[in-house]
Amino acid sequence: CSMLLLATVISAAFAAGNTANIPKGEVVSRDIFTAGQSVNNDGTIKGDLFAAANNINSDGTVEGDLICAAKDIGMAGKVLGDMRSASQTVNISGSVGKNLNVFAQSVNIKDTSLIGGNAYAFCERIEINGKIKGYLHVNSGNIILNGEIFGDVEINNDVSDEVDESHE
Repeated sequence: CSMLLLATVISAAFAAGNTANIPKGEVVSRDIFTAGQSVNNDGTIKGDLFAAANNINSDGTVEGDLICAAKDIGMAGKVLGDMRSASQTVNISGSVGKNLNVFAQSVNIKDTSLIGGNAYAFCERIEINGKIKGYLHVNSGNIILNGEIFGDVEINNDVSDEVDESHE
C-alpha cells in the first residue's frame, strides 16, 4: 500500500513539473524525500536525500546517503555516506565518502572524483578516471579504466550475452 502511495506521489510530481531546489547556503537538518521534474541540491542536507526525478543534480553536500532514480544524475558535490543510483546517465565529479552503487546505461566517474569505499556498477558503459579507495566490481559491456583503484578489481564484460546458446 505504501509503495502504491509513493508511486502515485512521484507520478503526480512528474506530471506537475515540480522542481525541488535547495539553494546554496541553505542547511536542511533532516532527511529529504522528494520527486519532481528536477531536483537540485546546492546547499547542505544533514540527513539523507531520497530523490526521484527526470534530472537530479547535487553540487552541495549530503551528510548522509544519496539514494536516487532519474534519467540523468550529476553529482559534483559531496556525499559523506553511500550513493545509490539508478539512471540512464550518471556523471560523478565530486566525492562519495563510503560506497557507490550504480545501475545505469552510462557512468562517468571523472578525474576529480573520489570514492572513499567500494564501487559496484551494472551498466552498458563505464569510464573511470577518478579514485576508488576500495574495490571495484563492474558488470559492463564497455569499460574504460584510467583512474586509480586501491582495492581488487572484478570485471564481467559479458553482460549482454544472457542466453546460453548451447540450448538452442
